[in-house]
Amino acid sequence: LRIDEDPAAADLLPLIQDTIRAKGFRVERLPERFAAWWDAIRRHQVGRAFLLRDRDGRPMAADLLVWDRHTAYSILGGIRTDLRKGSRVGTILLERMIREAHGRGLDFDFEGSALPGVERFMRSFGGELRPMIRVVKIRSPLAFAVWQAHRYLTGHRRPWTWVD
Repeated sequence: LRIDEDPAAADLLPLIQDTIRAKGFRVERLPERFAAWWDAIRRHQVGRAFLLRDRDGRPMAADLLVWDRHTAYSILGGIRTDLRKGSRVGTILLERMIREAHGRGLDFDFEGSALPGVERFMRSFGGELRPMIRVVKIRSPLAFAVWQAHRYLTGHRRPWTWVD
């Protein structure tokens, strides 16, 4: 296996699109915006991309790392469809990104996720669990009821603490 650092956006995009579609998200505008967005990240020197290839040179997985002054984040990744289940290619790339972050003197933020599979994968690395608080202020009772119904129907059934 070989990891290419900072490959062309065109090499990354198909893997990322496949994964986004597999998770049921929309990707209509991603192709037209991705290259310019990624070029801006590279121009400002606040990110790197990693592309894992097999021995024949075919892309297997891709992941994007961005950082600020203190922390690095894995923000967007993709794995070839036939490797999604039972493969360790995502682990190989994430390990490489953690090394990159630490080599730059940065913390690597695993960020957590609302997607159960992603959350389990990230927690398998043993990161420090930190509680997060979300405060939502909705003045309209009708808007509150619609928001609660949407969260319930889409599976966001976490308990909330309400503060007046």
